[in-house]
Amino acid sequence: RLLDPDADVPALILDAACLIGRGDGGLLSTLHVRDGVEMSRVAHAVGDDVPLIGIELPTTVPYLRESLLQHAPTVIEDVDTLDPTTAIGQVAQQQGTRSFILVTMRQGDRPLGQLFVKANEPRVYADAEVEALQLLSNMGAQAMARAARQAAERAENARVAAILEHLPIIIAVIDNKGEVVHINAAGREFARRLGAPLADWREALSTIQLLDRDGRVLPPE
Repeated sequence: RLLDPDADVPALILDAACLIGRGDGGLLSTLHVRDGVEMSRVAHAVGDDVPLIGIELPTTVPYLRESLLQHAPTVIEDVDTLDPTTAIGQVAQQQGTRSFILVTMRQGDRPLGQLFVKANEPRVYADAEVEALQLLSNMGAQAMARAARQAAERAENARVAAILEHLPIIIAVIDNKGEVVHINAAGREFARRLGAPLADWREALSTIQLLDRDGRVLPPE
């Protein structure tokens, strides 16, 4: 389902992570730079961690920093082992987190964010659970990168369509079956004046004479 074009990729990743890690909550964070500082921002969350959406931390804080530097998941089976003065230790206490797995999501060697799944009681995580979450993070990173590319393409197509819509010349997009996929405002107005449906554009054009600059009729190509 991660490959479906309309899939809610973050929700699928988090649902799978909570199933694998027997989690009471989970989150996905993304990386960005603000005022010259790389930040990790909680972009999606489920379960107990929903209130954390929007929180940002510098990637240099303990535990986040180590997660970014290593390819193996960070496994904490009892948060009492965390330094309670750190930002992660304080958030864990605030959220009632007792154990968690933190994995950096990467596309190749480039980190995209973190996948976090937590439990409200100490846990002994099986090797299979840790490895499955690592695999899920790899698959999720690819799916999220693809979804971002598709969103960018849709935004660019919408931007171009908005520009073409208001040009004072007729612009039509026709597929390989001869169907009109899109026509701008000038084209729709021309069709209205011609009194022909857009679907009959070939027949409508056959009734039009094209003239060169000297007034001579141009033969149809």
